[in-house]
Amino acid sequence: MKTGEIRSSVTLVCQTLIVMLLVSACQRQSEERASGTAGSASSSGASTASRVQNNDSMITAKVKAALTKNRLVNSIEIHVDTDQGEVTLSGLAESAEQIDQAVKTAEQIEGVKKVSNKMTIKKS
Repeated sequence: MKTGEIRSSVTLVCQTLIVMLLVSACQRQSEERASGTAGSASSSGASTASRVQNNDSMITAKVKAALTKNRLVNSIEIHVDTDQGEVTLSGLAESAEQIDQAVKTAEQIEGVKKVSNKMTIKKS
């Protein structure tokens, strides 16, 4: 294995671990909030906004994790933003096929309502 391949592999493993930690933390936080608000009959607007933001963070983390796992996508250069369940992918890809694969991957994540593609193909 060449040095560049080793670095790419290590980077991919590190990114995967970070995303997994983010997903775990978001899920734990969501469970804690759900158990803390389960007994109340009504919620304030602030707590609703907080739940939406928390859900968006969880969706973003899940999309990033799925992109990292997909070997057909170079997830290092893809940025993911989520707003009320709508995911925006931006950044650079090697090809149109890679962009299509990234969009399909994001669409498969639970909670994603819509995927907007703002990615561009790298110039060689």
